Amino acid sequence: MCVDYHLFDFHFGDVAVHIPDPEYAPGELHGGIKELNAKRTKIDDLLVERRKCIYTYDFGDNWEHEVVLEEILPAEEGRHYPVCIAGARHRPPEDVGGVPGYEEFLKVIGDPQHPEYNNYLVWAEKDTGGRKFDPEYFYINEVNRALAKIK
Repeated sequence: MCVDYHLFDFHFGDVAVHIPDPEYAPGELHGGIKELNAKRTKIDDLLVERRKCIYTYDFGDNWEHEVVLEEILPAEEGRHYPVCIAGARHRPPEDVGGVPGYEEFLKVIGDPQHPEYNNYLVWAEKDTGGRKFDPEYFYINEVNRALAKIK
């Protein structure tokens, strides 16, 4: 499974956490607000202080997610973090074309008679580990195995 190969940022209003682009001077990408290097910055403290941020993934497809810190629970002894405690649905395939592209993708794979049906399913296998893409698929253990690789 190939994920997280696009540029991203976490925008906290007055601070942005991202991978710096050597083509731009510090502050130039985010309108002069403070920029922190994502390779050296964990967002934990910023999220605790500000309680929410906008996470943007893949500036071409422009997937925007509002991240809201609702509650901080005590860590359980012996448990690896981060951990997913709930979820639903499969994530869209990489490079699907943002919201409009994903809507078109779902329309095509929902119609076995569509001329692009098989091509779209084969293309999406790069993100499913060979399974047929099912937009309702969610397996929490699979998500947590991926999260366990985070150091």
